[in-house]
Amino acid sequence: MLLSRNRSTKHRLAILLALLASTTVFAALAAASASAHTWKIDGSNLSGSANVALELPAGTVATLTATLLGQEVIIDMSHLTSEEGKITQNGTVAEDSGKLIFSGVTVRKPSNCDVTSPIKTKALKTELVAHNGSTHFFDKFVPASGEVFSTIEVTGCSLEGLYNLKGSFYGEGETWGNELVNEPLAFSPAINTTLGGSLTWGSNPGTLTMHVLEHLSVAHVGSVFGAVE
Repeated sequence: MLLSRNRSTKHRLAILLALLASTTVFAALAAASASAHTWKIDGSNLSGSANVALELPAGTVATLTATLLGQEVIIDMSHLTSEEGKITQNGTVAEDSGKLIFSGVTVRKPSNCDVTSPIKTKALKTELVAHNGSTHFFDKFVPASGEVFSTIEVTGCSLEGLYNLKGSFYGEGETWGNELVNEPLAFSPAINTTLGGSLTWGSNPGTLTMHVLEHLSVAHVGSVFGAVE
């Protein structure tokens, strides 16, 4: 009788594990399908790629912070341009690519340090993602290959040296379905932490704070664009 009960218990456990496994698979599939997003230009789905350019709004700066060799370092960058910028519809995935170039670089802390300008990133790739509870899209930035965004040179002080900027960072965009001539992207430590990004400069955590405007260029100058889920 005891043997029969043990077999019955094992049978029920096997069924439970099978149900849990199927639920996990279903959840994974649901998450994958939820990641399908589409670029739109002037109300029509994008097929292939379109050129884009990025810039900082007038009067704003991008700020990078970290601790290098035990000292707080804050640098401001007053100008942003981009190279090889594109938005691409890759199947069900809405992507960006290109390189960022920051100039007008000044070191706020330590005041006796300098940073070689401009700061140019390696080729980047991005993907639009959704976040629970938000109606806005988010753009995840990572290097197209490897893990280094850029190597930044500090000169003129005790921190002199080359420091790699690595990891991932997220920008918060407009609401899904809202097409604009200039699509804003906001970057902050809070946004990056909430979305699971991780940025390091040197060997310590870093933060990037800025607001960026992205617009279509070349064949689609002046057109509105955006993304839908």
